[in-house]
Amino acid sequence: MTCPVCGTNVPDGVQFCPGCGTPVQQQGMPNQQQMNYGQQGMPNQQMNNGQPMNGFQAFGQQIFAQPTNQVYDMPMNWYKFLIFFALFFSAVMNIINGISTMAGAQYGGAFGASFVYAVFPGMRVLDILFGICCFGVSALDIVTRMKLAAFKKDGPKFITFIYLVNMALTILYVLIASIVIKTFAGSANLIINIAVSIGMIIANKIYFDKRAHMFVN
Repeated sequence: MTCPVCGTNVPDGVQFCPGCGTPVQQQGMPNQQQMNYGQQGMPNQQMNNGQPMNGFQAFGQQIFAQPTNQVYDMPMNWYKFLIFFALFFSAVMNIINGISTMAGAQYGGAFGASFVYAVFPGMRVLDILFGICCFGVSALDIVTRMKLAAFKKDGPKFITFIYLVNMALTILYVLIASIVIKTFAGSANLIINIAVSIGMIIANKIYFDKRAHMFVN
């Protein structure tokens, strides 16, 4: 169906618009308000402590019994940025990073790579393994994007998992490379990347925890 607010196409079974986050009603699935109004027209069908209630009493009791603490109209700009750009971009960059690492481009070209691999043969194996891991993270980006777009319950957890995997791979690469070349292979950028990853994990958890009621599929 089409979202009545922003016009975005909503897949079957999805309860919230992926474009604006508005609750949508799929065909064949009456909402709570429709059920309440339907029951309003059936007096003396509900009981209160063994006594029949008229339609007005039943309707009033149902209305006040409805939960009022759920907020659905929350900003979804970051969510849309993730599913329409960030995760696709990350997938492409991980593929490029994997190819360049396996080719030794980080050593300044073919000559630099040949020199490093001649002196430290273990670096060739490490770079190949790291490149393969980058391809795996790229696939994880796409899987996460699909889960978020379908409002899957575990979608937000996959965002956290991606940052943890990237951070772990970077640290592991630096540690192994330091052992191979017998000197610290990291730089100040390593600390910055770790700090950014931790910050993004915290920010995304806060963001998606506030919208947990939307990810129920």
